[in-house]
Amino acid sequence: MIIRRIFTFPIATLYAEADLILTTAESEEEKPLIDARLDDGHVAATRALLSQLNPDDGSTHLIRGQLGKMTQAQRDAIKKVKKFMSRARKSARLAYRGQSVLLHETFLIGNDGPADIGTMLQNADTLLASCSHADHATALKKQGWIAKDNSDFDTAIAAAREAFKDNLDKKADSKDETNETTQQANDLYLALLAIQNAANNEHDEDDPTHRGIRAKYRLGLFPPTDPESKPPSPDPTTPPVS
Repeated sequence: MIIRRIFTFPIATLYAEADLILTTAESEEEKPLIDARLDDGHVAATRALLSQLNPDDGSTHLIRGQLGKMTQAQRDAIKKVKKFMSRARKSARLAYRGQSVLLHETFLIGNDGPADIGTMLQNADTLLASCSHADHATALKKQGWIAKDNSDFDTAIAAAREAFKDNLDKKADSKDETNETTQQANDLYLALLAIQNAANNEHDEDDPTHRGIRAKYRLGLFPPTDPESKPPSPDPTTPPVS
C-alpha cells in the first residue's frame, strides 16, 4: 500500500518549521514547561526524527564560492530571488520597526549566511508565506509591499527551482519517494502539532505578553492555512545580502 503525506505543503517547509519549533521547545525556559505536558522524550524523539529525515549535508554546494559552477540562467534566477528576499525583509523592517522577535522569527531578518540552494529556496518559501499571510498584508502594504510583489516573488522562486531542478530532484528523490520516509514525515508533522498544542495550552493567546513566544512556536503560521501557500523560518538583525 502506498503511504501518502497527510500534509499538502512542501517538505522543505516541514523541515524548516520543525527546526524552529523544536529549537524553541528545547530552550532552557521552555523545556521544562513543554516536557511536563508531553510524553517523556517527545521533544528529543522529534528532534531525532528531523535529523534522520533532513541530515546536515556537507556536500551541498554553497551559494557563495560556487557561483562559478552555475550556468548564467542559474545565476540570474538566484539573483532575482535574493533581490525579492532583500526587498521583502526591508519592507518588514519598516512595517514592524523595533519588533525584533517578530522580525527574527517570521521574516528571517539576519538569516543571511552562506546556504545550499535548497535551503535558500526554502527560506524564500517561508519568507514569502509570511509576506502573504493575512496578518501581515495590511502592515506591509503601508510600506509599499503589495499582493503583486508576493506574486512576482513566487514566480521568481518557481523559476529558480526550475533552473536547479536536476540538482534539487537528486536530493529530494533520495528522501521523499519511499513509504518509509513518507510515514516518517507524517510522524514528524503530527509530533510538531503535539508540541504546538502543548505550547498553545501553556501560553494563553489572550495574554499579550505571550505574543513573542507563540510566534516562536509558529502558532497561527504553521501549518499554513492555505495548502497552496509556502510558510515561514528565522535569525537576528543583520541587513540582508542583495
